[in-house]
Amino acid sequence: MVYSKLKVFKKRKNVGIPIQGQVVGSHGECSSINNNQFAPPPSSSQKKLNGLEGYSVYEEECSETDVNHIFNLNILCDVFLNYTQCKECGKNGLKLEADRTVGLATLFRLYCDNCEISKIFCSSYERHNEDRPSPKSKFYDINERLVYALRAIGKGAAAASALCGIMNLPPPPQKFGKYNEFIGNIAEDVAIESMKNAIEEAVVENNNIGDLSVALDGSWQKRGHTSMNGVVTATSVDTGKVIGVAVMSTYCRCPNKKEHSENCTANYSGNSGGMEVAGVVKIFQQSEPCDKVRYINYLGDGDSKAYKAINELKPYGENVPITKLECIGHVQKRMGTRLRRLKTSYKGKKLQDGKSLDGKNRLTEAVIDQIQNYYGMAIRQNVNSAENMRKAVWAVLFHISSSDDKPNHGLCPEGRNSWCKYNKAKATGEQFTHKRPLPHAIVEVIKYVFRDLSDIQLLKKCLHGRTQNPNESIKSVIWTRIPKTVFVSINTLHFGVYDAVGTFNDGNIARCEVLKRLLTNVGFFTIKSLIILDKERLRASEKAVKDIESRARQQRRAAKRKLQDEDEEDADNPSYGAGMH
Repeated sequence: MVYSKLKVFKKRKNVGIPIQGQVVGSHGECSSINNNQFAPPPSSSQKKLNGLEGYSVYEEECSETDVNHIFNLNILCDVFLNYTQCKECGKNGLKLEADRTVGLATLFRLYCDNCEISKIFCSSYERHNEDRPSPKSKFYDINERLVYALRAIGKGAAAASALCGIMNLPPPPQKFGKYNEFIGNIAEDVAIESMKNAIEEAVVENNNIGDLSVALDGSWQKRGHTSMNGVVTATSVDTGKVIGVAVMSTYCRCPNKKEHSENCTANYSGNSGGMEVAGVVKIFQQSEPCDKVRYINYLGDGDSKAYKAINELKPYGENVPITKLECIGHVQKRMGTRLRRLKTSYKGKKLQDGKSLDGKNRLTEAVIDQIQNYYGMAIRQNVNSAENMRKAVWAVLFHISSSDDKPNHGLCPEGRNSWCKYNKAKATGEQFTHKRPLPHAIVEVIKYVFRDLSDIQLLKKCLHGRTQNPNESIKSVIWTRIPKTVFVSINTLHFGVYDAVGTFNDGNIARCEVLKRLLTNVGFFTIKSLIILDKERLRASEKAVKDIESRARQQRRAAKRKLQDEDEEDADNPSYGAGMH
């Protein structure tokens, strides 16, 4: 791969909130629309899954007869007793009984009372593999499927016991930990391959340049900086796929907590707040030697601890700086946070006009939400220019403080297509009346917040027009498999995280690969069910895109009808025409 010192970030055109005639794509890009042709952009799931053709490889290897069914033992015994014949003595009436169970796998004994011939067989395949943690332990297909299936829905041993008990099945296998560790290792291998493929895809998307832009974010299993488990995820800004992950845990069972043993499960020591920093450092350190890429653009939230640590570390040498980018979603929230903090600090104080900061027609929660939304739109609609972004931010303050006596719409967009109703009415010749302008005394107080949040250096970090939404999405998928209400060991944490990464990047076909490596045979019903899950994911994603398209069409039609009505009014009352004057 070729490194480039000149290119710092791959810019995208028309990134951000859609303007008239555009629709937002899956990662923020907009597609042009006209009345004659419309090509809806693919959703994030469509880009990741890239169709369902990959399942054909696994379908060819599975048999429709190699499936699992649940039988009542009495029914099965009755069938053997009445409809089978002993091949030794030739008499009818073979008997079947359950000899013993190993989890859901049952060892049956088929025998004949007349000649005392017996045959012992198992209800599930026994897997012999050198990679199994203990050669003496019996590993059966059905038990490994049970453990994997329960972890896929965020459940463990307790849920397995309840499920088997209510279903009148044999008790589940004991010591779930050995299954979690073994299956988790396979899921980790599949997820690592998926992340390597995602890195190669990001490099291609970045014009075959190995200097990538990455979004990083940390998450904890428990709130309040007391969690023993944490996860740091890295997603590609260009593709939205996961390209790196760090699983952190402080939990260990060592008798002496100060002197950890070789088998200690803890891979991090320190407070929970430092997990994100340690995870980010680990991801950066592995990027060049393991994946042959460099993360030269760091997209993160407002917390600068991790970025500061990377800046001090200089993982790529003194001459390769790491550029900090801001998540525009987090930057937008800063406006609301700062205004609410200001509102609290002014509680009980009087402003220049003798009134308080909050109250009716003052700085209410609704007004703060409105200002925050306007601020976010100002950033998203001007991602090609920091100066235009800054101008649009100040236009928000002047717009909401304008009155009939003192209209301050000089920074607002002009013309009949402007979002500013005053300038729009001015362009169309209509009358406009300002409603509930923000008092001047309040403007004097909050303008300092606008000054800080319109800083040109801050806005330059938002020119990419992207958010940390992919990181939020993968975190949601992870904690679905590892519920925050139940503490888990690091083996179970690894299992859930890597299963989530594989399915997030590639869909449920990643589970097919895990099952193939685990059991050699994926299973007929398994493939059918996983295809249905991926189809449902695509359907939900396509519906979300169509909802955006529908709203955009409604806005275009409303604007078109309004223009037609204005043209009809102009035709009825012409102000100029040939021969009129």
